[in-house]
Order: sequence, then structure tokens, then C-alpha cells
Amino acid sequence: MRSASSPSHAPTETVLLRVAEAIERAALRLALLETALSDDEGVREELQAFDSIGQELRALAQFLSVASAKAEGEVGLSDALGSVWLEQLRAQLAGETAKAAALEPEFW
Repeated sequence: MRSASSPSHAPTETVLLRVAEAIERAALRLALLETALSDDEGVREELQAFDSIGQELRALAQFLSVASAKAEGEVGLSDALGSVWLEQLRAQLAGETAKAAALEPEFW
């Protein structure tokens, strides 16, 4: 389900930055959900799990951002993009920023 305008290859640095941004966006959505649920006394353990997952996502995003600075070569995108079933995420990874800008979750 690749968009006709999606490139088949992209510089490794660009791809790593796109993935880092997608992970950071997921971490932000998780933090927003955590905040929304924080008033409910019955979900303390779940909130701790959300916090832990968010920390892991932000650490992964940071790792990819730093790793991208020294990345070389290109990454083949056709098969990889075809494996992403979430349209907004696929658009972001393909570099189509207009579709990828939403912070709202995408349901499939």
C-alpha cells in the first residue's frame, strides 16, 4: 500500500530520523494518555507501565537521532513501507509530512 509519490530508496540518515520522529510522536501520545488517566486511582500500576514504555520510546528515539548523524548509504524503502499497515506512520516514514503530522492515534 505504498503511495505513488513514496521513494523506493532514501539516505540512511533520513530514514533513521523519520523513525526517531515516529517513536517520539508515539511517546508523546502515550504521555498524553498517561496524563488523562492520572486522576484515576485504580490505574496506578498501568500508569507506571505507560511511563516505562514512554521512557523506552524516548530513549530509542534519541538513539536513532544520534545514530543518524553518522549514518551512510541508503535504505531500500519499498518492501519496508509496504509492511507498515498504519497509513499515517507509513506516510511519515516515506517523508510525506502532511499526513504524518497528527498526534491522534490511527486505528486499523
